[in-house]
Amino acid sequence: MKKINFTLPFPPDHPGGGTKMVFENANYLAKKGYDVAIYSNSLTKGMHKGNKWVKYFKNRLSKKYIPKWFDLDKSIQHFTVPEFKDRFIRDADVIISTWHQTAIDCSKLSDKKGKKINYVQDYEIWDNREETVHQSYQLNNVEFVVISKYLEKILTKFSSNVHFIPYGIDTFNFQIKTPINERNPYSISMLYSEEARKNVHVAIEALKILKKEFPQLEAHFFGVKERSEKIPQDWINYYQQPKSVSDIYNNSAIFLQASYQEGLSLNPMEAKASGCASIYTNIDGHIDHSKDNENCLLVPINDVQAFVNKIRLLINDQALRINIAQKGHDHIVSNYSWEKSINKLETLF
Repeated sequence: MKKINFTLPFPPDHPGGGTKMVFENANYLAKKGYDVAIYSNSLTKGMHKGNKWVKYFKNRLSKKYIPKWFDLDKSIQHFTVPEFKDRFIRDADVIISTWHQTAIDCSKLSDKKGKKINYVQDYEIWDNREETVHQSYQLNNVEFVVISKYLEKILTKFSSNVHFIPYGIDTFNFQIKTPINERNPYSISMLYSEEARKNVHVAIEALKILKKEFPQLEAHFFGVKERSEKIPQDWINYYQQPKSVSDIYNNSAIFLQASYQEGLSLNPMEAKASGCASIYTNIDGHIDHSKDNENCLLVPINDVQAFVNKIRLLINDQALRINIAQKGHDHIVSNYSWEKSINKLETLF
């Protein structure tokens, strides 16, 4: 039985798209018979505020590193370690990192820890990290898995060991439960995040304008943190760490995302698989799964009025909304299979 180690730059005590995708890969590999372990580092440089050692021992004692928000396969071992050094990590056949600093740390491990792969899910140059990120792309003893064509173009400038393996979508959980043509056309959903690159204020401003035009409009936001004062109280529902995001999608006719930067954005793909007509920004991280006016509607970055116009269009034209939603669903189901993704990853092993 092959041993696979995954490394995370922090204990996964709250939901996150990148961490969730690592867990999905780990789960599928475990179900195929691999011996899988996950190592989380409480002390990764640039990832934590406050006393790192206090945070480390707190996680060790409270066991917060066990993800309560994700159904991780029971066979998978999960450890918190103070650093990615040989003495803390078991010997294995493959070790897969995610995040640039974690890749650098893992590149220094013994060959006994396994073939080194960095799972690149975004272009992580925010907060003045460009130099370190580019350094991580030039590691000679590491192979790189990228999740989008956009990231593939960037990585191939630095390395010849780049492999394109997009996410799969769990179409058992993310599927059409409420028929598309039976949904309230005035219902809209969106991920709410305080991350600057998510640009949520643009979509909120568009919704405020449309609320005056369509008093019956309702919105359903979901996110990790407690409800923000920036979210209008009287007509936008907010769900903190909901048990089923799929139910929120299925209670919506339209999904919005206003990000100005993504690696391969997960939420629009899940929303489309769940039957939402999706409107989002025309950025590199969205393009792989998007055909404007066919399986989605694309808008420029920071263009509030464009969001207003596209949302209004789908509200007023039910045939168009239903057609875009159905084609979006069909495209995701046909092209983003976990079986295909895991098979490609096994070939790389």
